[in-house]
Amino acid sequence: MTPTDERPNSYAMSEEDQSRVTRLYEEISSRLEEIALIGARVTGIELTADSVRKFAPSSSRFLDYDVDIEIVCGPTSCACIYRDADGHWAWQNPCA
Repeated sequence: MTPTDERPNSYAMSEEDQSRVTRLYEEISSRLEEIALIGARVTGIELTADSVRKFAPSSSRFLDYDVDIEIVCGPTSCACIYRDADGHWAWQNPCA
């Protein structure tokens, strides 16, 4: 694809790709919201429309565990879900 005339750094997609991206976006958004609801309940974070929900996989060689998903950021802190050495999921608030 080539850049569009209106935005030189933007690329148009075919109708098929448009449809696929729409479906994937809806599925991912709903799954992320589901995880955010669990995290908010577990950590006590108030989940509002302004709260940030993001999927940001990362790991650090300086930690003894991997931060798998930073998920919910409220006005004062972010909660992260991680997997411990035994493979169990746990929440951390605030994120390390």
